[in-house]
Amino acid sequence: MSVHRFAARRDTVESGLIALAERLGALIVQAGPFDLWCCHRGIWRPVEIKSPRGQYTQAQKRFLYRCQLAGAPAWLWRCEEDVLKCLGALDSA
Repeated sequence: MSVHRFAARRDTVESGLIALAERLGALIVQAGPFDLWCCHRGIWRPVEIKSPRGQYTQAQKRFLYRCQLAGAPAWLWRCEEDVLKCLGALDSA
């Protein structure tokens, strides 16, 4: 698979999940070290968007570890259900 084909697929998934989050009232800012920052109900969270089999990079793993040490939640979105759960539009139980 070429780099271009992978990037196009990722952009398709990413744009749909971002659009859903925005429809639910989230403010989205694309900035590192994850894919974006999501502000919902006045709280900012870093968000990484991955395909179903996507893995964190080493830099992302380090950032996630630092978030965990600080007690700062970070979100992983792989599908629409993840977005709905994170933004409280779907019961996560």
